[in-house]
Amino acid sequence: MSDYMYLLESLVNQEQNRLLTEVQSVAAEAGVAIYLTGGAMRDMLGGFPITDLDFTFEEHAPAKLAKLVSKRLPDAEFEENAVSKTVEIRMPGGATGSLRMAHIETPAKGGGTPKVKAAHLLDDLRHRDFTVNAIAISLAKASRGLIRDPMNGQSDLHNREIRLCYPAAFLDDPLRLLRTVRLRHRLNFQIEERTERYFNSAMESGAAAELGIADWRRELEMIADENQPSEILRELDTRHLLPVPGETLNLEGLAKFEKLRRMLPGRGSYWPLFLHVLVEETKPKDRAKFASLFGLKPAELEEGKKLKPQVTKLATALKAPAVRRPSHIYNTINPAPSSVILYLLYESDQRLIQDRLRNYLEKYLPEAGEITDAQVEATGAKPGTAQFARARATLIAAKLNEPPPPPPLPPAGPIGASNAPSIPARISR
Repeated sequence: MSDYMYLLESLVNQEQNRLLTEVQSVAAEAGVAIYLTGGAMRDMLGGFPITDLDFTFEEHAPAKLAKLVSKRLPDAEFEENAVSKTVEIRMPGGATGSLRMAHIETPAKGGGTPKVKAAHLLDDLRHRDFTVNAIAISLAKASRGLIRDPMNGQSDLHNREIRLCYPAAFLDDPLRLLRTVRLRHRLNFQIEERTERYFNSAMESGAAAELGIADWRRELEMIADENQPSEILRELDTRHLLPVPGETLNLEGLAKFEKLRRMLPGRGSYWPLFLHVLVEETKPKDRAKFASLFGLKPAELEEGKKLKPQVTKLATALKAPAVRRPSHIYNTINPAPSSVILYLLYESDQRLIQDRLRNYLEKYLPEAGEITDAQVEATGAKPGTAQFARARATLIAAKLNEPPPPPPLPPAGPIGASNAPSIPARISR
C-alpha cells in the first residue's frame, strides 16, 4: 500500500472508511477502475479534515454502480442527478460522498441545461474549477495509490493558492465565483494573481447575473456549514456579489454565533438558527426580499424561533437552587438538543447561565466521555439494560463531583533546617 493510501485511511473516520471500503469492493467486482477525486484529495494532501468522498470512474453509468453499492449499504441514501451523471450518497451518521462518471460539461446558452459529455479522467480533471480540486488517486488494485495531478494542484496546495484550471472557468459556471470566496476562507488561501484577474473580468462581463435563485439557495446552505460564514458573506458583499445589501444582515451577530457553534462537539447542522441570527435585526421589507432572492419560504426564517420555549425552560432549570454540583449541571443540560444549547449560549447575558453552559461543554462533557463501557460492565450491569444506563450515570456523577486534588506541599528544606520564617536578632542599643 502506498504512503498516500496509508494517509487516506488514517484520516477518514469510521463511517467514511466503511463507504470507502464498500465502493472499492463493488468497483473491483464490477471491473471498474475508480478514483477518489476532488475535495477529498485536496483535504488529504493539504492537511484539512476530509468532509466528502467523491469517486470518479470512466465509461460506466453511475446509477448502475450505485445500485450495487446500495446493496452493501442498505442504510445509506442515494440521490441521482441524471444531468450531471452523478449519484450523491449520504450515510446514516452524516458522512457524504458521490459516484461520478468522468465527463466534461459544456454550458448552454441562455442559462439552459448544460451538455454533458463522457470523458477520460485526465480531461475531466483539466476541466474542473480549481487546480486543488483536480487531483485524483487510483483505488484500483493494479494502480492503487497512484496520484493523477495534470494541473499541478499539489504545488498550489503547497503555495496555499487558489488557481483556476482554465481561463474561461468562471464564464462556463458563474457559481465558481461564489465558490472561490467560500473556498478561500475555508482553506485560508490566497487567490492566485491571474485567477483574480479572471474573477474581476467575469464580474465586469456580468457573469454573476446568471446566478439563479436555486444557485443562491444551495450556496447559502453551504456557507452556513462553513467555520466563518460571516467573513464569507462580508467578502461577497465587498465584491458586489451578494444579492442583498450586507448592512441589512446581522453579520456581527453571526460572527458571535459561529464562534459559539465551534464550542459544540461534532459538525451538526444549525440551519434554522443560522437563518434566525442572520435576519433577526432585518426589517420586514428587507427580510421578505432576502427570502425571495435566496429561495426561502417565510416560514423557514421563523423555524429558529420555535426553539424559544425549550431555551427558556433550560435557562430556568439552570438557575434552580437545587442545581449546585457538577453532576446536577451535567444532568440538566445533557438531555437538551445541541441547537437549544447553542441558542441559549448565543442569547443569554446572565453570567451564571453562561458559566454553567461553558463548564458543561469544556469540562463536564469531555470528562463524562471518559467513562467506558468496560467500566460500566465492571459494576455488573448488562449492556442495553436500564441498569446499565443507571450505572453509567452513577459513574459519571462520581467522576464529575470528585473533589480536586489538594495543592502540592512546598518542598522540604535540608535536614535540620527550619522552614519557619526567620526572626531578626534584637539589636542592642
